[in-house]
Amino acid sequence: MSIFGDISIFAIECQVSRLLEERVYANFQIWVGGKSIGDYEDEIMLYSCMSYLSDFLKFTGNRYEPDLDEKSKEEVFQIIFDSVVYTLPVGKNWNEIFTNYNPSNEDAQPPYEDIQRRFHLDSFGMSSFSDKFNLILVETKTGKQRLIWRAISDMKVHEQILEPGSFEAVANQFLLWAESQISLEADSCDRNPS
Repeated sequence: MSIFGDISIFAIECQVSRLLEERVYANFQIWVGGKSIGDYEDEIMLYSCMSYLSDFLKFTGNRYEPDLDEKSKEEVFQIIFDSVVYTLPVGKNWNEIFTNYNPSNEDAQPPYEDIQRRFHLDSFGMSSFSDKFNLILVETKTGKQRLIWRAISDMKVHEQILEPGSFEAVANQFLLWAESQISLEADSCDRNPS
C-alpha cells in the first residue's frame, strides 16, 4: 500500500491489486482530515484514474471564482456540483424525483465554463467514489483550496481547507507512482507473455 500526503490533512492511498488483460487494477481511496473517502475494497483501473486526474490538473490555478469566496460550503457545493449533476439520495427512488420534475430547468446553463473538468473530482476516484461520494475542489482569492465533499449515504456536506498547491503536490506524487506501477506491470507482461 502506498500513501501520498498527510492522512490528517489530505492524502491519496492506492495499492495495485491485480493485472488483468494488461490492465492494472488497484484499490484506491483518499484521506481528508483523517477520514477516508472512497471504497477501498472497490477496484479501479489505474490508467483511467491517472487520465482523469491528469485532465483535472490541467486546470490548476483556474479554480477561483470571485463570487464563491464568501459562500458557505453548502452553497458552493450546490452551485458547482448540484447545478450540473443530480445525485439520487439514499432511500429515494426516481419516481419521487420525477414527480417534482420541472422542465423549465432543462435549458439552464452551468454557472461557469468547464465546470466539471475544473472542479469535479468524482471521475478521478472512479467506482471508489461514484455511488458513494461527490467531491469538488475550488480555490479562494488567496490560493487556499477548499476540498468539499458529500457522502451520498447522509447527503451532509463537509469541507477541508488545504494550503495553496497542496492538492496538486499530492496528486503529482501519486501520478509518478502510478506511472511507475503501470510501467512495471507492462515490463512484467513483456517478460511473461500469455
